[in-house]
Amino acid sequence: EDVFLASLADRTDSKSDDSDPSGKDAPKTAGYRRASRLAIMVLVLIVFGPVVWRCWPKEVSRWYVAIATERQLDGNFSGAEQALTMAARWDDESASILQQRGDLLIDQGRYEEAFDDYVRAVQLNPDDPMGRIKRSVALQHLGRHAEAIEEWLEIKTLWRDRGQEVFAIALNGLAYARALGDSDLDLALDEVNRALQFGGRRPESRAAMLDTRGYIHFLRGDYPAARQDLDRAIDSMERVLVNTSGLKSYPDPREQQQDLKQLKHHVAVMYYHRALLFESWGELELAARDLHRVRELGFEPGDHLF
Repeated sequence: EDVFLASLADRTDSKSDDSDPSGKDAPKTAGYRRASRLAIMVLVLIVFGPVVWRCWPKEVSRWYVAIATERQLDGNFSGAEQALTMAARWDDESASILQQRGDLLIDQGRYEEAFDDYVRAVQLNPDDPMGRIKRSVALQHLGRHAEAIEEWLEIKTLWRDRGQEVFAIALNGLAYARALGDSDLDLALDEVNRALQFGGRRPESRAAMLDTRGYIHFLRGDYPAARQDLDRAIDSMERVLVNTSGLKSYPDPREQQQDLKQLKHHVAVMYYHRALLFESWGELELAARDLHRVRELGFEPGDHLF
């Protein structure tokens, strides 16, 4: 816009100078130039002003989100939270900003605050299953398992027509929610079996489903079946972890570390489930070995590791 105005002003100056070679009309010409510039500026404001007014807050918000992402990749989580809070102030209709901040709060164990962010995110975008998945996680951390199960029932409905692979993920999530709440385990077993039938083509997805089924078998007291599924899940995810660690295709090594952290979380959960199985089975040395691996991956065994 500045270039556009400068160009118009130059052309106006040129025409004005040519019209009075003697310089006798210089005061009149100067006044004409000022009026022309003012008219152009008013015209630009009339045309572009409303657009700038509408778009400017969202642009500022995106800038803060970019800052938050950089800080998060650098491990500055408090700084990332501050930037996301500023982003939310500039754009209070963005569900993704609230989800991102909620994820940071979950990692810090601030489950009530995270839940509030996820609730607002779902209100802003009720058809986004990811917001509901995150809200169910917060509910599980808060021990509100019945509500988490209801959340997954809604997710299953939203994903019913999204293809077998996606629907299988919803079935697995629902089965796992029931397992965490120790509720309707027979139904949960049926749901995860259907998930394995419909989906699980990717190694990560299949490992997650095997982990769910193994955990359900454990809760139902079928220890041999639980051991078989958990062994398979852990072996598969350890291979995925090794392969991801060796990838050279990441443009930013920090992004690779972020993905590895998420993968390590999944692997740690599986080891924790198997440690619980070994403890109940009386295999204390094997349980201790698995708990050591959980900590080696960067996580602490306990009720909030799931």
